[in-house]
Amino acid sequence: NREWLELEQKTFRQARAVFGKTRWVGKAVVRDYGCDPATVFTVGGGTNSIAATLTGKSYERRIALFVGNKYELKGVPTLLEAWAAVREQLPEALLWIVGVEPPRGARRDLPSVQWLGYVTDRAQLDAFYRDASVFVLPTQFEAWGNAVAEAMGCGLPCVTTNVGRLPGVVDDGSTGVLVPPRDPDALATAHDLLSHTTS
Repeated sequence: NREWLELEQKTFRQARAVFGKTRWVGKAVVRDYGCDPATVFTVGGGTNSIAATLTGKSYERRIALFVGNKYELKGVPTLLEAWAAVREQLPEALLWIVGVEPPRGARRDLPSVQWLGYVTDRAQLDAFYRDASVFVLPTQFEAWGNAVAEAMGCGLPCVTTNVGRLPGVVDDGSTGVLVPPRDPDALATAHDLLSHTTS
């Protein structure tokens, strides 16, 4: 709301220094809050997971992994719509959804979709990254992309959107594929990565 935005603006403008993970965030702080650019610093960011080794990593099971905590914002409806087309091409493929539950009334009975809920055990989440063959995050907004960085650190090609900071995290066509948000057709085509990953 307006009062909250005014408080944020006042806080940022009075700060001696503002630290953001990316240049994109820094530019947004300057643009949206009127901060002096000389007080805004890019510090980068790490991940909570990175595989010690990729030796033995297999991509044979055709598992797409989603990790996110917001059903709409992170693009789960788009993902589910795209997944029907993916399954036509790859009937054995599985989609693991971590971090969200389907809202009331949403379909839960798709046999190839497993809703794994919110995961608090880091070792369990690491196992999901290890066992998947591709990571997908069709988000509508992303200031950093921690889950994408984690997935890349675990050897997963990433299918995500060309929004926010993600084009600076994923090298389109090399470490993954970038697609427009809310575009299930483009997302389904990008999932062709599942059919090209090899052990």
